[in-house]
Amino acid sequence: MKTKKNNKKGFTLVELLAVIVILAVVALIGMTTVLPRVEGARKDAFVTEANKFMQAAANAYATLLIDGGTITENGGNLTTSGGTIDIRTLVSKGYINKSDMTGYSGCIEISVTGTGSAAVASYKIKLSNGKFNTNGYKSSVNANALSTGDVDSSC
Repeated sequence: MKTKKNNKKGFTLVELLAVIVILAVVALIGMTTVLPRVEGARKDAFVTEANKFMQAAANAYATLLIDGGTITENGGNLTTSGGTIDIRTLVSKGYINKSDMTGYSGCIEISVTGTGSAAVASYKIKLSNGKFNTNGYKSSVNANALSTGDVDSSC
């Protein structure tokens, strides 16, 4: 006589549901800790970009002082006595390397006080990338100086 083999391999529905619930809880905990860090990293990256745009404007102004003339493009007008320079002009003139300018708008205002060797230039930026903005002109950009949302950053 043949005996029927009682082979009970596999998981019950209750065991599978328990594993799914545990995985969901772990995923929820992971997401609540990871998402704020990702947002913070995006803010830090924007701050770095804003400061690089300000450095590029300083380089453009220094070049202008050496070569003379003016830089007039994209609505900005920068002379040896100061003015504004659009961020797109900084890219098109090669002062900063940025291939994707989608969503970006803004300019840097350069003010000059004093004359000759006592002249001092100060820089203020107005920048938006569609997600973060410098909330108007800021002489120095840090994560606390940002606001969220797209604003008109034309100068």
